[in-house]
Amino acid sequence: MEYEDIKNAMTDKINEILVLARQAYDYDVTQPLLFNAVRRLLQELENPRPMPPKTHGLYAKEFDADRIFVPQFLFGNLWEDVSWHNDVCPRFQCTAHMLAVWVDFDNPAERELNCMDGPYEENVWKKYNVVKLIQDEDEYMLDSDTLFSTEDANELQKWLINYAIEKGE
Repeated sequence: MEYEDIKNAMTDKINEILVLARQAYDYDVTQPLLFNAVRRLLQELENPRPMPPKTHGLYAKEFDADRIFVPQFLFGNLWEDVSWHNDVCPRFQCTAHMLAVWVDFDNPAERELNCMDGPYEENVWKKYNVVKLIQDEDEYMLDSDTLFSTEDANELQKWLINYAIEKGE
């Protein structure tokens, strides 16, 4: 089945769901939650996010690649996949910028370092977490302080680019 056929079938199903919701619950489909959910589904059909190569790097061998989306830019020349199964999630590092990015599970409930119960926003372990690398002779260690944390891959990419610009690299 071609992508266009799948997209059309899914669009038809989404429209059927809206009709059923309206009939069953006399629900106003202009309500923000339903409207935004349907809009996101339709946008995803129009512009699906690229899937990372599942055979690329260690993360796919060490973790369930179907449950962890890794943005394509972390497979670039500067970044090295240093994921290890004893870690809580995949990790990519860039020794040129002395940074490491932890990429956690897509579903927040599956994140081992999920601190959502904490009283402060900074206690929340998000999907993408950037820390500094510290060089100790011939090996790299991780700083314990998080420099940047986000749920959005585009925000991560912008932050990494701005960090490199600020450092003059």
